[in-house]
Amino acid sequence: MRHLRKGGYYLVRSSASHGTFDLIALKPRTVLLVQCKVRGYLSKSEKEEMIRDSETAGGIPVLAFRNNKRRVVFRVLK
Repeated sequence: MRHLRKGGYYLVRSSASHGTFDLIALKPRTVLLVQCKVRGYLSKSEKEEMIRDSETAGGIPVLAFRNNKRRVVFRVLK
């Protein structure tokens, strides 16, 4: 989360998320809809759901995870 805050985003966190997204990151004219995963794996159905819901909400679907070097990676889904 701190990576996005440093980038100037306002964050809304969904505690104990049961929805599609864990975070909503807002900046003027930019909405990132973020799903956080430990290893970065999404099933095909999860990916499709993220893309569909982000199109409905008008945001950009993003997968956030830590790579093998423990660095946070943000991947925009298409």
